[in-house]
Amino acid sequence: EGVSVARNVGMSIAIGEDIGFVDSDDWIAHDMYSSLVSVAEQESCDITMCDALTIRDGKKEEIDTFTRLMQSAWLSKEEITPNILCEVAGVVWRAIYRRRFIEAQSLSFPVGIKFSEDRIFNLIALGRATGFYYLKQPFYYRYVRKGSAAYGYHSDAAEIIKKAYTKIENILNVFWCKDDYYKVYKWQELALFYGTMNAIYQSNGLTVCGRYKKMKELSGDSEFLDVLSITRATDIRAKLVQNNQVALLCLMTFFVRLKHKLLNQ
Repeated sequence: EGVSVARNVGMSIAIGEDIGFVDSDDWIAHDMYSSLVSVAEQESCDITMCDALTIRDGKKEEIDTFTRLMQSAWLSKEEITPNILCEVAGVVWRAIYRRRFIEAQSLSFPVGIKFSEDRIFNLIALGRATGFYYLKQPFYYRYVRKGSAAYGYHSDAAEIIKKAYTKIENILNVFWCKDDYYKVYKWQELALFYGTMNAIYQSNGLTVCGRYKKMKELSGDSEFLDVLSITRATDIRAKLVQNNQVALLCLMTFFVRLKHKLLNQ
């Protein structure tokens, strides 16, 4: 029934003092949980996070760290700036959560949303916590493979993005009610729309006409246009979308994807 339902069921039957999540393609260092639990107990924190290493189809490891945090640290809620929040709230697999905190706050993953489930969960969790501890060590191994569902083409991607970000905006209204937080998340929503453009051209299930049709639908989406207006994006893709130059947009996206493919062969 999807990752949110699976995780919610897991949390409902868990009996340990802490809860962590590992995605099906990934693995962890043998001392990840002992290290995070030790910090959680020493610092008396409900949420503890660490770094990760990303492996793409067996190629060399890339460090996945919080670039805005230079060292291990405790951050109170007041110290979580918009850019830090955007960076740390993205995934749950690099963290552990005290089970008593999850139960006391009735935390759960949103059912029926295929993108940004982790971010929605973390925005609420971080909004209700006094803060979190960040351990700047890579314990989690994230394996990214070609054809992964998370990075593939979804015909209803625009609707999924809009549904997720309506939820995110509602959460920001409750816990992070400042314009700076909205602006950061509008830029992130824009990145997802751009990612959907790339996915259209990566899809083997679409013809040339099919790609053009999907690109035209996406570039005419009212939410996409609103996000471009709010962010005041000025890159070439933004200008092509706003001027409804779909053919040029398709051509540019094709050559960008081709260049990326050649560089990664």
